[in-house]
Parts: sequence; structure tokens; C-alpha cells
Amino acid sequence: MVFLLDIDGVLNKSDYFTTSYSKDFGVDPQIFSQFFESEFPYTLTNDKDLSEMLPTFLKIWKWEKSVDEFLDYWFRNDVKLDRELLLLIRHYRLLGYRVGIASQQERCRKEYLLYNQGLDNEFDCFYFSCDLGYLKSEANFYKAISEKESNPIYLWDDTPAVIEKAAHHDFRAYLYHDNQKLKQEIEVIIQQHEF
Repeated sequence: MVFLLDIDGVLNKSDYFTTSYSKDFGVDPQIFSQFFESEFPYTLTNDKDLSEMLPTFLKIWKWEKSVDEFLDYWFRNDVKLDRELLLLIRHYRLLGYRVGIASQQERCRKEYLLYNQGLDNEFDCFYFSCDLGYLKSEANFYKAISEKESNPIYLWDDTPAVIEKAAHHDFRAYLYHDNQKLKQEIEVIIQQHEF
């Protein structure tokens, strides 16, 4: 079996970077709506390149530096990993359980999370939308994971619609509330598998 966790809202407890950006640069948070609602979703499945898409929007957002500097600002202000949860993950991995990530991520942010934040060493497997080519709202996201994993697959996510979709595709899906609840749920799962 494998335990899969989402990143944003589960492992990452940061506010959206647009909150700090609005304060730092004196822009209305609504200025980001068009980009994140209409354009950004294409980067989550790697259908469009974020770096190529950004220059047009950076002018609107009053960013005067390079695209790379913007991405650095974005990711530094958009990631606050839950160290307590990372310790819990290490605990279960030491006990011999496989723990992985199932997350919607754009390619550059995925690489930042893995290699700048060290998540590549904290998990056994990685299922990112930008690698699979599907969003969590699509059945093929779960089918792609099922093809690589033997059942049962346990998933924790903070979005009810994802839980519903995953459960529909034979994942044992749990709505993430907090680390204590997650630990309790894992302990029950482990006890059930011991008998």
C-alpha cells in the first residue's frame, strides 16, 4: 500500500504569494485573477510553459525585474512546509511504509519544491499533474497513478471535490483536517492491515 499526500493545503501551509505581492508592490489582488483562472491551469498539465507566458502579465503586475527573479520571489513567498508533518512522514517511512505526493503543480514550482526545499528526499514516489498531463479533476490523473501502484492507495487532500473524485476511482481518500487527524487515520489503516 502507499500513502499519498497533496502539497498545497496539506504539506504546504503558506498563504498565496499574491497576498504578499499585493502588499509589497501596492497592487490590487484582483489583478492576478485573469492569469490564474484562464492561463495558469494550462501550465499544471505542462501544455504551456510558464516562463513564456509570464512576460505579458508581469508588465500588468508592475514587475520590473526578470522572469527568473519573479519566479524566485513567487516560490519563496508561496512555500511554508509543515515540518511537523514531514517528521510524521519520516516516521512512517522508517517503519517501512511508502509515502508519496499526489499534487497539481507547474513544472518550475515542482522542481523548486523537490530540489530547493528537499522534498525529493522525503518521499518514495511523486505524482505531479505536470508529469502525468492531467488535473485532479480528470479521471486519467487517478488511472495513471493506479497503473503504477498496486492497491490499496490511500490519499489525503484538502479539497472535497478531489476526495470525491479519487474515491470514485477506488482510492481510499480522506479529507485532510490536521496532522493529528491524519495520524489517527493512518494508525487505523495500519491496524486493519495487521489482521
